[in-house]
Amino acid sequence: FISGFFLRSSIALLVFAVLVHIIPLAYGDTGAQEQLDFANGLFARQMYSMAISEYEKFIAQNPEHPKKARAYFLIGESFFCLKEYAKAIEKYREYKTQFPAGTDKIRASLNIIVCNIELKNYSAVDSDVSELLGGDLNPENKSELFYLAGLALLGEGKKEEGMQKLQSAAEAGGSRHAAAAAYQLGRSWWQENDFQKAGEFFQKAAQITDDSETKQLSLLGLSESELKLARYAEALQGFNQVVAEEKAGAEARDKAILGVIKVFSASERYPELIAFYNEKKEAIFSSAIRFESALLAAQACSKEGKY
Repeated sequence: FISGFFLRSSIALLVFAVLVHIIPLAYGDTGAQEQLDFANGLFARQMYSMAISEYEKFIAQNPEHPKKARAYFLIGESFFCLKEYAKAIEKYREYKTQFPAGTDKIRASLNIIVCNIELKNYSAVDSDVSELLGGDLNPENKSELFYLAGLALLGEGKKEEGMQKLQSAAEAGGSRHAAAAAYQLGRSWWQENDFQKAGEFFQKAAQITDDSETKQLSLLGLSESELKLARYAEALQGFNQVVAEEKAGAEARDKAILGVIKVFSASERYPELIAFYNEKKEAIFSSAIRFESALLAAQACSKEGKY
């Protein structure tokens, strides 16, 4: 009886001792998670300065927490979103140093490159580009890397090398940055007055992008290239597509309306120009485009003997 009593007492004491240690840990973990959730909520609501403060508190109060690495990374992301690029670089590098196997390491490196481009520190991107090229990148990351490397080289004035990188980005896969690279190549060839090549890259960008704004800009570039090449039917089709697109922004639609008017003017289709101008003139937001459109319409009226 006595031995049984002591056995039961010992078990009870053991259970009590375990609970004494487990319960505070459980509540501590719950409190830490709530603290992290609060910081994440601030980040999601774009309240980045407050989010930084909460992430820093979370890290200081929970130095061994398994989500500490994520908090470090999101501090860098917060500074990035605030466009405090120098501070973002510092925090991203701090994250990479403390968590060399961190799951956000690639994104941190890519964003460091973006920050240096924004700061016009073009030569500073080389080490990060080399590091990423030596790693295992998915098609979207690889396309983004080549795209950013191309922008940095263009920023340094190394146009040929920059365009080669953009070409690699356009061919690497991953629709978003491949499309952005193709669009940038279109602009570069446009500046070289090679409207045939410019049009080819604008067309590629329009075909592969899933972003509405990039699509509209690419269609405008393609249509303007066709206009320069005197391919009026193709130019008119592209401009009209942007005019009719409900998701097109005011600036893109204004440029497309002017593009249609320019096509009619260049191809001497003056009655159609006048009718189109009268239909669309109230829809033009830009004062500069409104003036240029009115001038072309007045010239068309003069050609038609209408004053």
